[in-house]
Amino acid sequence: GLDNPESQVANLKGRRKYVSEFQANETVQSKRDLYVLLVDDNDLQTPVSGLSPSVDIVKAGGSAFAPIAGSVDEVSDGNGSGVYRIRLAQADVDTEGTGMLKVAAAGAATQFVLIKIVRFLDEVHLVKATLANNLTHNELTGVDKAMDDDGETVLLTRTPVVDVELAGADWTDSTKRLTETGAFANYIHETGDKITLTAGTGVVTGEYTIADKIDDDTIELTADINAGGGDITDNSVTGLISNDRIMVTAS
Repeated sequence: GLDNPESQVANLKGRRKYVSEFQANETVQSKRDLYVLLVDDNDLQTPVSGLSPSVDIVKAGGSAFAPIAGSVDEVSDGNGSGVYRIRLAQADVDTEGTGMLKVAAAGAATQFVLIKIVRFLDEVHLVKATLANNLTHNELTGVDKAMDDDGETVLLTRTPVVDVELAGADWTDSTKRLTETGAFANYIHETGDKITLTAGTGVVTGEYTIADKIDDDTIELTADINAGGGDITDNSVTGLISNDRIMVTAS
C-alpha cells in the first residue's frame, strides 16, 4: 500500500521537471517528437498501456490549454510499456518561449511537460561545429566542408566563385543599372570593380566600372552602355565580372 500518497505524487512530479527544447517552426518531424511515461493514477508507479491520451498545449504567453495539432501513439515493446510518443506538429512549435503540455488519460496520472521553443538551436550547433569540428578542404575544387559531430555528416559547404556571369540582363538608362534576377547574389562589391559586357541590343561592348551593388538582382555602373540611349528590356545584355577575389556560396 501507499504510506504517504502525497509524497509519492511529489516524487512523480519531481521526475518530470525537465524541459523539452524545440527549434521554432521545426520542419523535420522526428525533431518534434517527445516521450512520456503514463502510470496508474492510484499507485503512481505502474505503467499503463492501451490508453488514448489527450494532449493539450499552452504556448508561451498563452493563458489556456488547447489540443495540440499533432498526434500521440503508444510505444510498443510487447509488454505494455506505458510510454507514449507525442508527435508535435509544426504549428505546435511556432511560438518562441516556454510553454507546457498536459497529457491526460482515464486511469493514468496526468503529466505536465515543460517545453521551450527556441530560435537558434540549429544555428548554435552549426557555429560550434564550424569552430570545433573537422573541416575539409579540396585543393582541386577549393570547396570547404564543415562536418557534424559524427565526422561524416556535412553541415556546411562553401564553394568558391571567382567569376559572376551575366546571362541576360536589362538596362535602365536613367539609373545606369543592370538587372537580372539573382545574378549578383554571390557578388561582393569593392571600389574599382569592373564588368566586361559582351553583347546586348544597342550595347557598346567593353569594360565598365561598377559604381555599387544595389541588391542580389541589380548593380549600378558609372557610365551609359547604350549607344542609342534609352532602356534595354529584352534580356539581351551579357557580360562577366572577374575580379580574382573569392566570393562564397554556402549551403
